[in-house]
Amino acid sequence: MAAVDRVAVLEELAERGPLTVEQEVELAELRPKAQQWQKKKDDEFVANELLAFLGQDLRRRCCGCRRCWVGCQWV
Repeated sequence: MAAVDRVAVLEELAERGPLTVEQEVELAELRPKAQQWQKKKDDEFVANELLAFLGQDLRRRCCGCRRCWVGCQWV
């Protein structure tokens, strides 16, 4: 997460003017890490949304036996 914050700072500096060589190198090294972290975060969000949807769908179709997660006959 620190990489994401540092990339944001460096990109803001780049908008204001040219970066130093060291800053450009640092930004080039950190961007892939920040992108990987963001992709992982996005994947976790999608997975959590899918689980929430499936849980709602199971409750909607449940007969009320409270066994839907282990094999209710009505699911």
